[in-house]
Amino acid sequence: MLIACASTKINRARQLSIDAEELAAVGRMEEAIDLYLQAANDRKQIDAPDYGFVESMYGQAGILSFQLGNYQNAIHYFQEGLENKSIYRENGDSESSFYNGIALSYEKLGSNRKAIEYFRLSNQYETSLAERSHRRF
Repeated sequence: MLIACASTKINRARQLSIDAEELAAVGRMEEAIDLYLQAANDRKQIDAPDYGFVESMYGQAGILSFQLGNYQNAIHYFQEGLENKSIYRENGDSESSFYNGIALSYEKLGSNRKAIEYFRLSNQYETSLAERSHRRF
């Protein structure tokens, strides 16, 4: 019974994310944000949530909120994405993107000190990622 319930939530979350993407493509961004958040919540409610998926859903909600000019919401969603990042990821790529989104949102709000703080965090992850990539070669 638990496996069936988890499978249902996984399938529902996947379909919600597909529906959200389609809504965003036709400019229905607020509705898309709602579906991305529902998808994230569905995945968080199962015993073994896929934090990479959850992180991605918050990232999409952050991007759409930014595009709509809802910078406070964008900051919130990017921070949620950071809090739900996949513990299995070894790179800092998503962290850099989320910190950059937060920085850009603060910049749009006129909070330049906060923007600089988050641009620096973003740059730290990009530098770390570049260093790790360079070591592999």
